[in-house]
Amino acid sequence: MKSAPRKSCLVPVLVYCWIAMPSVQGAAPESVEHQDISLEALAEGFQDPPAEARPHVRWWWIDNRVEETEVVRQLDLLKEAGIAGVEINPIGYSTPYGYGGPYETKAEQLVWRSPEWDRVLHTASREANARGMIVDLIAGSGWPFGGEFLEPEDTIMRLSTVRREETGPGEVTYSLDSILDQMAEERQYGGRGETTVAFIKMYPKELNSVDEVRDIADRFSEEGTLTVEIPEGDFVVTFGTLEQGYRSVAVGTKGAAGAAMDHFRGDVTRMYLNRLKGVEETWGEPLSTYVRAIFCDSIELAQSNWTGGMIESFRRSKGYDIEPYLPMVLDPEGEDLQFSEAFIDELRRARYDWSDHLVTVFLDNFTQEYADFCHENNLLSRYQSYGAP
Repeated sequence: MKSAPRKSCLVPVLVYCWIAMPSVQGAAPESVEHQDISLEALAEGFQDPPAEARPHVRWWWIDNRVEETEVVRQLDLLKEAGIAGVEINPIGYSTPYGYGGPYETKAEQLVWRSPEWDRVLHTASREANARGMIVDLIAGSGWPFGGEFLEPEDTIMRLSTVRREETGPGEVTYSLDSILDQMAEERQYGGRGETTVAFIKMYPKELNSVDEVRDIADRFSEEGTLTVEIPEGDFVVTFGTLEQGYRSVAVGTKGAAGAAMDHFRGDVTRMYLNRLKGVEETWGEPLSTYVRAIFCDSIELAQSNWTGGMIESFRRSKGYDIEPYLPMVLDPEGEDLQFSEAFIDELRRARYDWSDHLVTVFLDNFTQEYADFCHENNLLSRYQSYGAP
């Protein structure tokens, strides 16, 4: 497709096509083998297929520099090229993914979910429908969901470990700052949230039972140092570090950038989606008037594994306390330690239970909450489950 010369607004179109089969919310489509369709009718359908069966494209609104006249012009170009649907995806300016620029535009950058942005979205959706085109809409901007409007306590969380191996007898002193600095250096996701020490445990390298795991967090001094007497033998000291807001939205645009949200809390998920639903106040009509589906782009949570009350919810679900096992469960090198065979089997079971619990909490508080929101608002739920908690 040859595009017309760029005018005052840049709304690049990534030709990221899929063939969307027709679907009916709440009911399974009737199997083709049970339908009485003649070959002539089938041939007719291929000659003039419905919009659901024609190519759709992802419509990236770079930096949200969009104007009503320009989105209408581009819709005409797409319609003329045989495109039957658009997935509107506001996204920040970025070069690593190949859709960055440079470019020239006089269009003002709009803030996601500002009245001005709402009006352009309304025009784009309404005019697409008027041309017989389908509109899907990403729930936020970039991935995963987040925004500058989130309170710190509503942002993504991760519990990690820093391990120190010591041989006694002897005395060793640790600096809290050095432990936290190490975590900051290893952070790779652009977040700027707070990191705190959640627990400090010491246990023998040849571990036979969680009864041998000792809590030594109370030995920290007011100066932020920890002095530990190491008995004779080989021991492990593990610092559990809790990071909040450590992951930023990738290529999020203004208004939906900043820290990623806590995907393990249903109230935060619903709050975020209700913020999108706020466009209805500007429109004066429901989202579902013109939008077919809300789209979740990607679940790249960068090892998020924590939220408030996680230990308590695990105990209710699994019937035992995970806390004594956490230093080993979360330790990526834990299998290399010299545990007894019986305890290794016990630890593997605890790791399985922990992973199973994480999945359950995530599915209940994000995936199901997201689907419920869509269906309650007469929208289809589209979900790309790329990435992992």
